[in-house]
Amino acid sequence: MIQRRGPGGVAAALRVVRGPLLLLVAALAAVAGAAHLLGPTGTAGRAVLGVAEVLVPAVAAARCLRLAARRAAPPQLRGTWGLLGCGLASWSLGQVVFAAMDLGGLDPSATTAADLPFLLWGLLACAAASSFLRLRSSGTLGARTVIDGALLGCCLLTVVVLLWLDGALPHLEERPLEFAFPLAFQVLDVAYLTATAMALLHGGPTRPLVLALAGGALVTAGDLLYFLALTTPGGFTTGGSADLCWLTGFGLFAVAADPRNPLPPPPPGGDEPARWGVGVPYVAFVPAAALVVHRLWSEPAREPLAALVVVIALVLLRQYLVVHDHRALLATAEEQRRALEVVAHVDPLTGLVNRRRFSLVLAGAVAEGLRTGGHVVVAFVDLDRFKEVNDTLGHAAGDELLRAVADRLASCVRSGDHAARWGGDEFAVLVPEDVPADAVARRLRAVVGAPFEVAGTALDVSASTGAVRSSPRRLREERLAAGAGAEVEDLVEALLARADALMYGEKRRSRAPSTAPPGPPAAP
Repeated sequence: MIQRRGPGGVAAALRVVRGPLLLLVAALAAVAGAAHLLGPTGTAGRAVLGVAEVLVPAVAAARCLRLAARRAAPPQLRGTWGLLGCGLASWSLGQVVFAAMDLGGLDPSATTAADLPFLLWGLLACAAASSFLRLRSSGTLGARTVIDGALLGCCLLTVVVLLWLDGALPHLEERPLEFAFPLAFQVLDVAYLTATAMALLHGGPTRPLVLALAGGALVTAGDLLYFLALTTPGGFTTGGSADLCWLTGFGLFAVAADPRNPLPPPPPGGDEPARWGVGVPYVAFVPAAALVVHRLWSEPAREPLAALVVVIALVLLRQYLVVHDHRALLATAEEQRRALEVVAHVDPLTGLVNRRRFSLVLAGAVAEGLRTGGHVVVAFVDLDRFKEVNDTLGHAAGDELLRAVADRLASCVRSGDHAARWGGDEFAVLVPEDVPADAVARRLRAVVGAPFEVAGTALDVSASTGAVRSSPRRLREERLAAGAGAEVEDLVEALLARADALMYGEKRRSRAPSTAPPGPPAAP
């Protein structure tokens, strides 16, 4: 990456490419110097440039294919390097034919079958960039990625056409066969730049991507200069700026294909671009729309208007997808919130609310009682000799018994009441009404006291209960008089403590040995 792994990351990244970049600069300087001394328009100068333009993409192709042959690399990355290497080799082959025609006195600017290798380079380069984009998008291109790519590509192509090729396009109608291939180069160049830029947006900048993007931009500039030269009376001649752009661009491809610059695996996040890259398609829309409006203002024409309609339609479609994704994200977040609420407030074994949720509900009932003057009843239920069930029948049977008890408690409470698993074999019940506490306790003991069938065994279960009926207002007054806390949380703790004390008092009485005096001695 360029570079987020430490303070020395950028310096380390520059050290990796500094040597190859210096070597590239030195080679370009040597070629330019030799061509200048020999005369760039002369036969010897054109030969030097021709050989250089064959060798540089050939070296880049060899380096890419070497990376594609490394078995240690992931298969998807090997495919990306392989496609790019084959495309560079195709360009080198086409340059051999181009240089031979140039040195042989033929017009190299005429469109012939020799341009097919150049066209194949563009197709393979686009395939390589698209392959890596799919890899960075976790194997699939989502609708928003496709729309973003189409929007970015249309904006780039609109800028290229209106800013540089507008005056040259009439020649296409006059000499369609001569200009068809060079114009196709521009379309393929824009497609390659778009796919590479989208891959960069989806995973952050890496050295290979940045170098490949810069190399593609320079090759695009060379193709653009070549196309513009075809519209001049003299046509294209070797030795101009286009040759320098091609040499530098393919040299950057060679630097990118370095084993020390491995393409990283796809980052997590799937189809989502990096945060800073979300607005790039919108940014690209601004200059394209401005150029179209300026062109329509000066001279109304159908082509710029059609381009503007297409770009605006893509922007609106992208915005619709953004809103749609946002709504889907909100729905997913709501589902996750509900799931987390269930996890936080529901006991996973019995399905009753847990201790935390019961305390919150009780706090709400106490607050309502303070407001209205009503009463609440809080009861605890603790199973007797539950440990014996676990010891004799196993913990699975104990869990089954707890679930059966929970089902009975849930079925016996009314709609406004609440039953919860307090912990272990202890349950809690809230009745937010003015009913006798003893009646609640008797009903709970009766419900739990009916026989259970657990693990194929009939069990008679008893339970200790403790129920307290209280008015939150009166309880607050009592605590204020005693100098104790009287907030809602304090009242909740007091009610729970009273019910718990009653329940454990009953449990102690049920376990106490008989204290009846012994009978009279037997008669002899």
